[in-house]
Amino acid sequence: MNFEKLQISTVIVPELRCSKGVLSPVSQQVIQHASFHFDLSKLPKEDRKCSTICVFPYLRILTENAVTETFRAKEWCGSAEEARHLLTNKSSSINILAAFLILILAKVLF
Repeated sequence: MNFEKLQISTVIVPELRCSKGVLSPVSQQVIQHASFHFDLSKLPKEDRKCSTICVFPYLRILTENAVTETFRAKEWCGSAEEARHLLTNKSSSINILAAFLILILAKVLF
């Protein structure tokens, strides 16, 4: 397999879990960063309590024969405060997620 011709991308599927439903904006391919907008107007006005955000990462690999393979990594769910903490402190959880993605990739390619 010619690794130079592989195209690898990361796709993120976010989810905001609320007391009266789940909001899922459109997934995005991550180049250097991604940002998401959760439209709370889709929830009833009287109850917009959202407590959990989830991130579902995928690796998408386009091979030299134009075949696309998609691999789902382990999702992360937590509070908005936990997410903020992970992003601002460069916590080891992000490093664990990155290591997991690399392990999946290594298993696929080798």
